[in-house]
Amino acid sequence: MHVLHQIAYIVECYERRKPSPLQPLSRIIDYAVVLTCLFPLSSYKLIHDEFYIGSTRLLYPEILKSPLLVYLVTGAFLLSMVLFIIKSVIEIQQGIAHYPKILLVLITVAMALFITSFSGQRIQIAFQGFNTWHSFQYLALTWYISSLR
Repeated sequence: MHVLHQIAYIVECYERRKPSPLQPLSRIIDYAVVLTCLFPLSSYKLIHDEFYIGSTRLLYPEILKSPLLVYLVTGAFLLSMVLFIIKSVIEIQQGIAHYPKILLVLITVAMALFITSFSGQRIQIAFQGFNTWHSFQYLALTWYISSLR
């Protein structure tokens, strides 16, 4: 989740560099797609007791083990993704799109879905890859913040 929070911050930095004023709805859509992309596959695995980190099965409360939860989480992600695509197409047509931001969000979604598709020992390695990507972003953010000062 911390990795996704950092990506949301980077998206915000990109948003501030756009020549047009900040749009609250645009920001909400960006955050929604970034913050929900990790959960469709992982929630399915959690309710079916298939989410392992190494040989350790992650425990999940029985009360939350409902397919409805997976449908809600997946629906939230799909809705935010559709809204993000529509918003991005409109921004491209209006000539106000910030392509690096769009690319960052799409790469984040692809990586989150890819990482959560693994199982067993491989998911542990995949999450370490996500953490490595996070570390490089952190270095870039540190440089960016230092350059602002």
